[in-house]
Amino acid sequence: MPKGVATGTQITPARKDALRGLMAAGYSRDECCKILRMGSHTYSVLKRQNAPLVERVVRIKKGLAAKKWDIADRASDATTDVKLQALNAYQLAMVSAINIDKALLLEGKATVIVDYKELSKNIIDVDATILDLENQIKELA
Repeated sequence: MPKGVATGTQITPARKDALRGLMAAGYSRDECCKILRMGSHTYSVLKRQNAPLVERVVRIKKGLAAKKWDIADRASDATTDVKLQALNAYQLAMVSAINIDKALLLEGKATVIVDYKELSKNIIDVDATILDLENQIKELA
């Protein structure tokens, strides 16, 4: 590096943004350095430069998640027997479900659980069917 050039000035804005995102997501120094292929000194310099921004992003995400939990909770509390009998109950359930989903998303938690067991069973069944058809074709030829 040329004399007088501060560490981190050769890093592209995209890599700086990537580092901010990784830091906001809670990745460790070693993980960030490995993913972005940068030295620990460069990481330290950029972290000092970005610390207020990263802290602000984390604080905002926590605040948004708290608001989403609060809205979901209030929608759930507002569901009374009278409202359950009215058409509004569906709308309240949707508000609650959407805000629970958003809160989980902001907290970095899973919002969908996919069960691959059934999928793998179907793939095995399809593979067996293809094999049977190939054998039938060979017998006909």
